[in-house]
Formats: sequence, structure tokens, C-alpha cells
Amino acid sequence: MTIDLSNKRFWGLSSVVLNATTLKGYVSQEECPEGYKAVPKDDVVPTFGDNSNANVCMKCDWRKQCIENASVPCMSISRKDGVGVVFKKV
Repeated sequence: MTIDLSNKRFWGLSSVVLNATTLKGYVSQEECPEGYKAVPKDDVVPTFGDNSNANVCMKCDWRKQCIENASVPCMSISRKDGVGVVFKKV
């Protein structure tokens, strides 16, 4: 997979984060809330098109609990695997 660095979604991200994002299947499930699985943010928001800058949090099934207590890491900078995720109910 080639990353288009002209896409503003990637501006300011480190190469470590970009490399982790390209590794499909390398998403740690260890930091998930019970009953949820971690899905890379890029899998729920299109890279290009009208919705490419959409608020990815709207696609997360953990959103309500996150607003009340944001103790579960989803941002790439906060996660051990370096991949930004949303949580989907299993």
C-alpha cells in the first residue's frame, strides 16, 4: 500500500504511525473495552471523497461511554500498536 502524503489526513503524522496504519491485521485487541473489537479508523472512513474528513468518532460504537469516561485509548498516539481505531460491538 502506498500512502499519498499530499492527503491532508496524513499531515503531521510520524512515519511510525503511517507504517502502523498500513499494517492491516496488526491491530491490538488488548486495549479494547470488553465486548468490543478494535477496527482501524481508515476502515470506517473513506480515504478520499466527501466523507474523508468526517468525524470518525461518529462511527464508533463506544462513543457514548467514551464521552462519559475516555479511559480506553483509540488515538494512534495513545495506543501501544500505534494504530488509530474505533471500537465496534462484537
